[in-house]
Amino acid sequence: NIVNLPIMQLPEAVRVNDPAFKFKPLYRINNENIIIQIGPDVICISSPMPYIGWPSFKQHVCKIISLINKQGDIINKVTRLGHRYTNFFDNNMLNNISMSFNMTDGYDFNNLMITTQVKDNDFLNTVQFSNSALYNQNNGSILDIDTFKQYADNYFLENAEKEIEKAHQCEKKLFFSLLKADFTKSLNPKY
Repeated sequence: NIVNLPIMQLPEAVRVNDPAFKFKPLYRINNENIIIQIGPDVICISSPMPYIGWPSFKQHVCKIISLINKQGDIINKVTRLGHRYTNFFDNNMLNNISMSFNMTDGYDFNNLMITTQVKDNDFLNTVQFSNSALYNQNNGSILDIDTFKQYADNYFLENAEKEIEKAHQCEKKLFFSLLKADFTKSLNPKY
């Protein structure tokens, strides 16, 4: 099932010459487990809801990258690996996260949105938190983590599976560090 994405409605001259569109996908291919979005300078592989779980998702991603690599001339080099999870909680998570925010005396805040970037070895992580998110008509909180790494050579293509796993471990470690310990225990996580 191949679908043209809305960006395809723009004239090619605009898409090619505007830097804002350089890493935007043009097409989407999907089945019940995987969504692949492709453009001249980007491939994005994601899981529709419900999430299929890391072992299965990683297997799909590695298979797709391997198939592309076998073609030989489709990908010349990878400049960025991004590994992103957007976690939705159906309640106000402000008291369950280890991040904190203080407002000037005399002012209160209702809707909090925090964006920050933290480094962990070779990876950078953009963390976004909001206690006023809406998902499927439910109010709650989001904790969105984009873990990424820049590459200057063919290192990623030669070490794709290892790099994907390292990005996943980095994101997972940061995610659990942002949750208070008693809340984490209440989720009964399986590691």
